[in-house]
Amino acid sequence: MKVGCCRQAPSLAADTARPTVTLTLPAGALGPQRALSGLRIYIGTWDHDGGYRPLGPSAGGNTRGGGEADGPKVMDDLLLTLPP
Repeated sequence: MKVGCCRQAPSLAADTARPTVTLTLPAGALGPQRALSGLRIYIGTWDHDGGYRPLGPSAGGNTRGGGEADGPKVMDDLLLTLPP
């Protein structure tokens, strides 16, 4: 799944007591899948505070450092692959 391509947005719930995060994808968000076998879901995070926080070579103010301004904005990521 890619940001902006989904027909329906997933819901996200955090349980700090356990600690777990639950991501629920509506069936319509997956497109015309006949089966979930081998499905790959990529999840990426970035800081959002009234807009996506800018990226630059050096950190400062509201800017995250460590990349070019037009570089990919990914703090953490995860690729989930369902078994065939």
